[in-house]
Amino acid sequence: MNEKSDLTAVVGYVRVSTGEQASSGYGLASQRDAIEAECARRGWELSQTLSDNGESGRDLNRPALRQALDLLASGPVTGLVVSKLDRLSRSVVDFATLLSWFTEGEKTLVALDWS
Repeated sequence: MNEKSDLTAVVGYVRVSTGEQASSGYGLASQRDAIEAECARRGWELSQTLSDNGESGRDLNRPALRQALDLLASGPVTGLVVSKLDRLSRSVVDFATLLSWFTEGEKTLVALDWS
């Protein structure tokens, strides 16, 4: 979204909705792989990838997402990378709230696939 040239340290965020997806690991693994590959390609330091397993994207009340936002707010990382926008949020209202939060905090949000 808002890609700054000084972006270096980022946190990855992955999510699957169902327990079955979480236990298979496939959805999580493919999301992690995409994030790791893009960070390597762009020369970004991926500090960690946080995961919400079996959590719906219907709201922002998810433990790993909250942890990622806390890391961004406290400063050790300057960007959040997700493999797909729908892994971050399925709500347009919540996405608008996040976008405003990223803009006001001068942080970067990168969604690798907008579809």
